[in-house]
Amino acid sequence: MSEQRGRPANAAALAGLLPAASVTMYLDAGHGAVFQHHSAFVAAARDFLRR
Repeated sequence: MSEQRGRPANAAALAGLLPAASVTMYLDAGHGAVFQHHSAFVAAARDFLRR
């Protein structure tokens, strides 16, 4: 069984404390989410940076 290091609820709680923060979850992605879900990550990053 793989160990889950970060919890979605913790990420959402932290984002709620940071101005303009957002959380994007990539299902079935480990440490390489930016590589496994490259197109979705780039789209989300561009959207965030345009705000």
